[in-house]
Amino acid sequence: MSRREGHNPIIRFAHGTTVGIDTVIQSGEPDLALLTIANFEDALEMASLTFPQVHNLDAWPPAPLIPRHRVQLVSCVPVRVR
Repeated sequence: MSRREGHNPIIRFAHGTTVGIDTVIQSGEPDLALLTIANFEDALEMASLTFPQVHNLDAWPPAPLIPRHRVQLVSCVPVRVR
């Protein structure tokens, strides 16, 4: 897909929540791509479902692990891949 879309070849592909988080934490600021199902592009912004202060209405949610400005390409798959 990367060559067809005019991007450089993929050097490393990591899949899975734990592997993905470890890659980001250990690598500092890697070049990232987000491949998501159509209409779920904002999943990156959702970050974590746990809040440090659940009962504090003034608390802000934690910052996303990967800020949107660090994602170079957001591609949308039109349907779920089975």
